[in-house]
Amino acid sequence: MQRPGGGCLAAIVFASLFVVSFFCVLLVYVFSNGAPMGSGPPDKSPLKVVLAFVPLVTAFFSAIGTVFAVVLGWRSDRRSNTELKMKIAQLEQNLAKPRD
Repeated sequence: MQRPGGGCLAAIVFASLFVVSFFCVLLVYVFSNGAPMGSGPPDKSPLKVVLAFVPLVTAFFSAIGTVFAVVLGWRSDRRSNTELKMKIAQLEQNLAKPRD
């Protein structure tokens, strides 16, 4: 049985990774030219393309990971809550039985 709230840590990790990678994408976009906007044609060197692409892919997959961690954590919490309710009902029935 999983510990309660185990999916919450994964969701926090994925969400923080998404935020960091999203800001990296913004920084790369802002500083990609190395010159003020509109001062000339943008430099499309392979390094700059990779530097823009990697944080974008990381942001995409971390957003998907956040969604899955939240959904799976919610389902496991709901399942454990149902199991605990059934166990409480069983213990109440055991207490209601007359003792011989």
